[in-house]
Formats: sequence, structure tokens, C-alpha cells
Amino acid sequence: MDKLSLITIALFSICCTQTNLPAPEGSILYIEAEPKQISFIGGVSLIKIKGFEKNGKSIRDGVLINFSTTLGTIDSSSITKNGKAYASLKSNGISGIATVSATSGNSAPVSTDVTFTDFSSSIQQINVSSFPESVSSSGGKVNIIINVLDFNNNPISSVPIILTTTKGTFLSNGKAQYTDENGKIEDKLFIPENIYSYPLTITVKAYYATTFNSLYNSINIIQQGK
Repeated sequence: MDKLSLITIALFSICCTQTNLPAPEGSILYIEAEPKQISFIGGVSLIKIKGFEKNGKSIRDGVLINFSTTLGTIDSSSITKNGKAYASLKSNGISGIATVSATSGNSAPVSTDVTFTDFSSSIQQINVSSFPESVSSSGGKVNIIINVLDFNNNPISSVPIILTTTKGTFLSNGKAQYTDENGKIEDKLFIPENIYSYPLTITVKAYYATTFNSLYNSINIIQQGK
């Protein structure tokens, strides 16, 4: 292989592996946030960018997308792959509206809003249920279901809930979980053996994560004695 061919191959390799490139002239960006409403404490929204070049094709890999927000924190930048780039927006304990913006090169900046919400004034009920409602002395697995409703009995999504128990461990390890679009959370409680001859009452509590001592509900699970 001659010297010119080697140089050509090297240049092609560099070209095809470049990153942190600005968006090509004429590119168009689109921005989405999921979800659009999160808890003002510990909430996370995924910001997604789709890009298209002026020929209508997806924006090339390696394009640098810069992010900013008026509230909370966000990854400062991300690199496109398969025409998309992502960043995580996190709330910081202040309620309000975060305007997230994204830019690259000379393309027009795009933005979207995400609401940081204190759900304490919206929650009417935190319902807790278990299946089964009792276990044998040898222990077992119990499914825990949480439903969070507002004052009109409508489900509330993105509400952070923490579960505690007087015995056993949760699959979630007691970390905050967020209600889905149906206002629901599902977890599993693993209960060890009861070494006593008498039954035990195991109390499971579900708290709204930002008001640990006020908004909660609980249920009891009975474990049979030996």
C-alpha cells in the first residue's frame, strides 16, 4: 500500500470518529421532557433531543448538545448517537418551573418546561395494600401496592414515596420510588422466619418522601408463630 493510501485511510478514520462537533449548518433540533412534572425534592426528568440535518436525515453521531436550566441541575452536555442525545434534569428542593434549553452550533435553540411540584397540598390519600395479608412462620414474600390520589380521587403521578417496615426488607431497599401515570407503586417485602411461638404483627408504612412525619398510611401483615 502506497503512502498516499495510508494517509487517506488515516484521515478517513479521524473524520469518522470525531466527537464534540457542532450541529451542521441548517440542522433542526427538537426537545422533549419525560415526565413534565416531578417532585421538587429528588425528582428526575429525562430530557431528549432529536436532531435532523437540512437533508432531512437524522443528525450525525458525535454532535455536541449543550444544556442549561433555570431551575434545578442538568447535565451540561451530551453527544448525539443515532440522531438523539439525552440529559437528566434533577430538582433541587425549590418548587417552580424549570425552563430547559438546548443548543448546538448555529442551530436555533430549543426549550421545554418541567414543573417542580410540592405534592403535599394535592395528596388526599396514600392507600397501601398487601397480598397476601399474612405469612407463615417460615416467612415469605409479600407484594405491596401503593396508590396515591388527589382530592377528586384522581391518581397523581411522579409522587415520591418511601416505604418502611418493622420487619423484613423491601426490594427497593427503602429508597424513594415514584408513582407511575396511574398513581401506583409496586414493591416486594421479604419477611424472614419467625423464631417465636406467637404471631407477629408487621407494620408497613408508606410516606410522602418530603414530609416524613405527616402524610402517610400503613397496613399490618400477620406472621404466624411456630
